[in-house]
Amino acid sequence: METGYMMGKAHAGAVKNEEGWGAYRLVVKPRQEAMEAMLKAALDYGRQQFGDCFHALEEVELVVAAFHIRQEMEPTLMRWLHRVISQQEQFPIRCNNYGSKREDSLYIRFMDHGPIRKLAEQLRPVEAFLRTDGQARVDLVVHPKMVIASGMGGELARSVLMDFASRHFDGGFEVEALELEKREPGKDSKQLVARFPLLPAGYRKDNNLEMYLP
Repeated sequence: METGYMMGKAHAGAVKNEEGWGAYRLVVKPRQEAMEAMLKAALDYGRQQFGDCFHALEEVELVVAAFHIRQEMEPTLMRWLHRVISQQEQFPIRCNNYGSKREDSLYIRFMDHGPIRKLAEQLRPVEAFLRTDGQARVDLVVHPKMVIASGMGGELARSVLMDFASRHFDGGFEVEALELEKREPGKDSKQLVARFPLLPAGYRKDNNLEMYLP
């Protein structure tokens, strides 16, 4: 299954072709009905306008972090992620237009990258711990984007971008949980490892916990 994401490094998320290693991604899925309807309309429009040349992704998601670790470290990764994410609150994401990456992929722009970057920064302790392994690799999102189509080169990519660049919309979704996905070497499929719900918005303030939580 093909999905899209953009990290700070071009190689983020790649799976080392060695036994015992796995690629994990911490993602946000835009599951709210209004956002799902908007995405479906955009993808249907792309297919109608450009046919099979419009390579829509099977699943649209926002990748917050990518981890390349030995699979035996999976339980440790889950414990660290739970420790950090369980202290974070839900937040909204707003988006209203499209952009492209290297004239190859089409993505949805976010109006404010701040909340997503802040969430990624909270994972720095996880990154520091995993890097003590020596060979583990961690990539945290730098430029948050949500890719909806990729693999379109040259003139087609430019035509798609020019068409979508004039299409503005008012959309968004609430980030209510993060999901940890796993890919193994030599396999295209992915599996859900864990789902980490966020605290309700305002939970810290309502429960006088702001002084205790980061």
